[in-house]
Amino acid sequence: MASSSAEGWAVGIMTLWALLERRALRWWMGWGVVVAAGSLLPRVIKQTWFSSFPRPLELYKGTLLPIPGVEPAYWFSFPSGHTTAAAALAFYWAWTHPRPTVSALIIFWALFVGFSRMALHMHWWIDVVGGWCLGAALAALALRASQIDFVSLWGSKKRS
Repeated sequence: MASSSAEGWAVGIMTLWALLERRALRWWMGWGVVVAAGSLLPRVIKQTWFSSFPRPLELYKGTLLPIPGVEPAYWFSFPSGHTTAAAALAFYWAWTHPRPTVSALIIFWALFVGFSRMALHMHWWIDVVGGWCLGAALAALALRASQIDFVSLWGSKKRS
C-alpha cells in the first residue's frame, strides 16, 4: 500500500488539503510541476538511458521469490519512479508548509515508500537513493518556479 501510494491517493489527499488551505496560484504552479515531472521524468530516464538495468527479481531468479499480490517487474530499474514521485511531493510540501510536524510525517512517508520498494524486491538501494535525489531536485526546481513572477518577467508592453 505504501509503495503505490505515490501513484494516486496520497497526491489526492495532499491536493485536497492544499485546496482547503486556499494556496496561492504560484504554489499551484509548483505543485503542477512536481506532480507532472515526478511521474514522467523517471520513465523518460529509465527508457532513454537505463533500460538495460535489471531489477533484483531478474538478477536473482530462483533465489528471490516475488511477493504474493505484487506484480513483478524485471527491467527499467533506475531510478525508482515511486520513490521519485513521493520525494518530489514530500519535499515540495515540506518546503512550502509551516507545520514542521506535518512536514516531518510527509518526509517519513516518502522514505517509507523508498524502503518498501526495496522490501518488495522491486529496486536496488541505488535506485531508491537516486529517486530520492531526483525527487528533491524536482521539488527544488518547482519551488524556484513557484517564486518567479512571470508577469513582471515578461512585462506588459504598452502600445504607443
